[in-house]
Amino acid sequence: MTDKVNTHIDLHVDRQGNCAGSYQNLGATTEFVIIGNRAWWANDEKGLNASIEFAGYVGPEAVAAAKEAAAKVRGKYVESSAAKLTETVVALSLCRMDRAYADAPASVPSVEHSSPRTEKGERRVTLTHTHENGEVVVQVPKAGTPTPRRIEFEIRDVPVLVDIDDYDAPVKVQRPDPSDVVQAKDVRGLDPFAD
Repeated sequence: MTDKVNTHIDLHVDRQGNCAGSYQNLGATTEFVIIGNRAWWANDEKGLNASIEFAGYVGPEAVAAAKEAAAKVRGKYVESSAAKLTETVVALSLCRMDRAYADAPASVPSVEHSSPRTEKGERRVTLTHTHENGEVVVQVPKAGTPTPRRIEFEIRDVPVLVDIDDYDAPVKVQRPDPSDVVQAKDVRGLDPFAD
């Protein structure tokens, strides 16, 4: 998935609240795992350096706190609530299937779909669903079950394109080893505006 601000997300999500993948923004990569209401995420070195640089806009104390936090989490995961992570990184709201895809149509009335076209070797039709917050465009197979293959919509005016493989397949996720985990409350310096 890509958007105007050079963001890419590779995620695997299911209806049981499991989500895993990576989030890239401006060259920095964050790996994440969500299981139910808990989340674990890890920034690469570029992401940690960006946090320190951002703290520079706040002041010297914020820079010192960011450097201390970066030292604690380097090579480790930060554990937080899933809600906190998906609120902080808006694009990861896609991990909440109950909300992210709530406006996607569940069926494909033949009189409403567009002319079929071939995508990834499959004949597909496009269905546009209008709702109060805009439009959701869904590609589904022309024949058989109308399983979503691609969904396009916007989150806070940012265009989102989601390609879907293995629809409704359970996602195998694994918690990071406790020795590789730091609690979010212990590394608040990474975000000088954290409450």
